[in-house]
Amino acid sequence: MVLFGTVATFLSIALDVVLVILLLRGPFRQFPVLFTFASVHFLTGILELGLSYLVGPAATLYVNIYWIDEILVDVLLFLLVIVLIRVAAAGRPAGAAAGKILVLAVLAAAGLPFLFGHRAFIPASSPVRLNGRWFFTASQILNFGGAIMNLVLWGNLIGVKQRDPRMLTICAGLGIAITGEAIRYGLLALSTSPGLRQASNVLGTLTHTAGWVIWCWAFRPRSSEAMPTATSSGY
Repeated sequence: MVLFGTVATFLSIALDVVLVILLLRGPFRQFPVLFTFASVHFLTGILELGLSYLVGPAATLYVNIYWIDEILVDVLLFLLVIVLIRVAAAGRPAGAAAGKILVLAVLAAAGLPFLFGHRAFIPASSPVRLNGRWFFTASQILNFGGAIMNLVLWGNLIGVKQRDPRMLTICAGLGIAITGEAIRYGLLALSTSPGLRQASNVLGTLTHTAGWVIWCWAFRPRSSEAMPTATSSGY
């Protein structure tokens, strides 16, 4: 399992590099949020990998950086879903309703961790070490909320007569990645069995990898050259 985790970490970083390079070929201007998400995910992955070797995964510094990175990446992924929904719903009657749903989703994602985190943001007994329980709850809510909002995204995409193949591919990768993370957090929260917890982490790794592979496929050079030049859509 340790070997699997090491291979998965390096594979994730490699896919991040490939995706960032593909986006830098030009598409990052039409997909700034996705480019930011991929770049931050790559940088945080390198930082965590370096700290794991320098100070060890049990060190306070590593734990603090890990949870901060996790929330940062989850927030960017949540933001990506929001932006894609706004793009998909633009110019349609459902757009106004989608906007209201997004406002409620953002408020819920920001407030629910404080209600269900069970503990203070920073424990009084250890003000230096951040509270993993709060961050776990926040990540769980962000991913679960993102998975629900992904259904809203696909509902808007189905209603579009002229569908952009690249947009559909991006949303497919997003759906696999964020749904896998939501299931992983759900299993981790409910399970006390080490075997099931390991299986949930493997599931999260596989769905994460599948999502990144699909994104790289969406921006492969042949696909990018075949697509007509589009104006910036902001996603």
